[in-house]
Amino acid sequence: MKRTFTRKCASVSLALFALGASGTANAADNPASPKAQNTPALSKSSTLYGIVRSQKDQKLLGGVSIILHNKKNDTSILEKTNSQGGYLFTDLPPGDYEILVGGGNFSQSRKEGFLKAGMTGEIDFAIQMLSRGSSTLLGTITQKKGDSETPVSATIKAKNLSTHEIYTLSSDENGNYALAQIPGGTYLVQVTKNGFVPVNRKIDLTLY
Repeated sequence: MKRTFTRKCASVSLALFALGASGTANAADNPASPKAQNTPALSKSSTLYGIVRSQKDQKLLGGVSIILHNKKNDTSILEKTNSQGGYLFTDLPPGDYEILVGGGNFSQSRKEGFLKAGMTGEIDFAIQMLSRGSSTLLGTITQKKGDSETPVSATIKAKNLSTHEIYTLSSDENGNYALAQIPGGTYLVQVTKNGFVPVNRKIDLTLY
């Protein structure tokens, strides 16, 4: 007997309103962009490296997203782990850092630390590989301004109401996002961005 498998794909586009707005978002409601700060030249740069493993079996995980955020300058660097689960950041100015690992088909883990000038720091992570399937959730996130909508980058969290696993990702600068290879089922999708009202929607991927 021949079986045919259908790939489920739901397109979900959501609009955000700035906090304090009631139907219309004015330019003054937009969250202020971080101000550029001049930092003195540093004689020594720092390095940060580590390994990302599976929490379940300690397997080295390649292709995992790593975001390193400099708290002082409010700047971020995005990398992915190599085939051996390793990551490396070089030429870093000293200061307070936040590092976020995972997202997509992996759970997320966050750690913080301070790098001194010329210091080499090591931070390892153990995260979970979330359940996979043949469904895809995709769409566009926009900011609502009167009758127009502007694409924005925001954080999307999709919670599978059966497994209670939470898939996390961000929309790009054009507002687009795509979460592939997830199980079918019902998801609670939440979109958040600093300075904006969170948006929640329940999506049933079994209907697609």
